[in-house]
Amino acid sequence: MNRTQLIGRLGRAPDINETARGLVATFSVATNEYWKDQESGEMRSHTEWHTCVCFDRLALVARDYLHKGDEVYVEGRVRSSRWVDKDGVQRVDRELRVEEMQMLRRSRVDAVSSAISMLESIEMLARRMENGEVDVAELGTVAGMLATVRETLTNPAPPKPSTSRRRETP
Repeated sequence: MNRTQLIGRLGRAPDINETARGLVATFSVATNEYWKDQESGEMRSHTEWHTCVCFDRLALVARDYLHKGDEVYVEGRVRSSRWVDKDGVQRVDRELRVEEMQMLRRSRVDAVSSAISMLESIEMLARRMENGEVDVAELGTVAGMLATVRETLTNPAPPKPSTSRRRETP
């Protein structure tokens, strides 16, 4: 069975290409492995980079919702392609053909950016209230917006949709 599951962080925003067969998104996911060195007792780590490719609907989700640093779960099949470089050396590329994807956490930078945007909306609403343009009864709205800002900063969650599937490709 050819099935791979990864949880890691995006190394960069997805590259999006439109082909004759449809939309394609390519991105890299870093996974980390940690262990204690038997001889020195020191903690060691290794980061592995995985090239991920998704198509059509999943490519749209990747384009619209994935950002550098986001934590993501991806699942799919590994595909290899062999090629010869300009020096005549045979190379092998491996990529994960993503069939399922779930956004787990946004990068901290993205969460802060969202919080700033929400705070600007709250500030504008407060000014409108001060000028009498908005009824004071909307204070509940302001409280709700502030709670959302707090939640965004303390537990950055991805925007919806969080899970998608793509069509089968050969």
